[in-house]
Amino acid sequence: MPKQGQYAQSKRQSHVKSVRQRGKRQPGRMIADQQFSDFVLARFALTSKKDLSAMTAESDQRFLQELVPRLQKTDGYMAKAVAETLQYCLGRVPWQFFQLLSDSWNTIMHFCQREIPAVPLARRILLKQPVDQEKLDQLIAELLGKQAAAITLVNTQNKNLQQLMAQKLQQQILTDKQINWTIVRQLLQPFNKSLSTAKDAGTQSWIDRLNKL
Repeated sequence: MPKQGQYAQSKRQSHVKSVRQRGKRQPGRMIADQQFSDFVLARFALTSKKDLSAMTAESDQRFLQELVPRLQKTDGYMAKAVAETLQYCLGRVPWQFFQLLSDSWNTIMHFCQREIPAVPLARRILLKQPVDQEKLDQLIAELLGKQAAAITLVNTQNKNLQQLMAQKLQQQILTDKQINWTIVRQLLQPFNKSLSTAKDAGTQSWIDRLNKL
């Protein structure tokens, strides 16, 4: 996962001020395609982020940092961008990240539906194939089931066995279309202790705090 936005370092403060000002909508003003991600993240900081707890806000912002460029590359296809982003995050963050994401998904989805099409690009990006709560939780359960199976069968090369176990674990994780986070904790918490994937101290601190939830 990247550093917290482009906001983490003091040398970036002037850039942050500029980005935040760009994030304020100005009628008739267009932005370049390469400013898209900065603009969306600035809008998140100015709007939805304020309604979230500090830990959830930081986690959601980090997710958006990975999601927004993928949305731009896929021309607004939300389902594809979300699936790619979740896959990228798997193994880089503790399972608690996915719980925070699931719990705040309505906020993220509403933000994207409101803000992405409103970004003043020469060719605006319209969201397609929105991801509802049920679909998100299904994607998360599939990934966590595969992760738990891979960890459990780490010493076997039997792909069919891994697939069967992943399906079984997914059924345990997702019951009545809701994720059972108690089961997820039992399956994955023992392996969180060795998770050290960050490239900077700020991100590692965030991962460590997630691990304690």
